[in-house]
Amino acid sequence: MPVVFLGLVLGAWAGDFQRVSWLGLGGGFVLMLASFAVDWAATVLGVQKLGASKLAVFGALVGGIVGGLFFNIVGVLIGPFIGAVIGELISARDIVQAGKVGLGTFLGMVIGAALKIGLVVGMLGFFTLDYFIS
Repeated sequence: MPVVFLGLVLGAWAGDFQRVSWLGLGGGFVLMLASFAVDWAATVLGVQKLGASKLAVFGALVGGIVGGLFFNIVGVLIGPFIGAVIGELISARDIVQAGKVGLGTFLGMVIGAALKIGLVVGMLGFFTLDYFIS
């Protein structure tokens, strides 16, 4: 999302901010911030919906960060799943429950990704609308 916003800023800058106002970019910025909240909430709610422990929620968060830092896109996709499963296993639950929690994490990420696509469309909409109105 920050890359999309940066693209909007560069697009406005290329036109010397004559066609796109700061209001249009501000709307895109707000949607970019909302994407961070959506990403976090979707993962956490996916984990909690299946009765995950606090360690599983923490594991999903750490797994996403570590996965993203060291394993790029594959780590971002798999890291929260592995982290949630490990967190659930540490909290002395069984492997079946840990697998359900991992699946909930993955589904939460998929739902979050779909919502973020909607936010990108909104960002582009703000930019385009402002471009043609200004």
